[in-house]
Amino acid sequence: MIFDCRSEEEFAAGHIKGAMNMPSKNELFQFLFGDRQRFNDLMAQGTIFIFHCEFSERRAPILYKSLREKDRDINIEIYPKLYFPEIYIMQGGFS
Repeated sequence: MIFDCRSEEEFAAGHIKGAMNMPSKNELFQFLFGDRQRFNDLMAQGTIFIFHCEFSERRAPILYKSLREKDRDINIEIYPKLYFPEIYIMQGGFS
């Protein structure tokens, strides 16, 4: 699953086919943790997340880090087991 961390305007101007616009931590957390069925499906499928922004130097790394920290916090009792162990930042970004 590809998360495009750019603004809605940047996303609308062009994006990777199938990517989801995810410009904020709140939207990311709502998408991943707000719907229990979606959350369970993503975990069961072993979904891999790829984050990117224009150059993958600021916005994508911030959301990547936010998700990794939340996953670690949720799983503190069983760490290093995580819900989403495979998350990546696209080198070079959308450009």
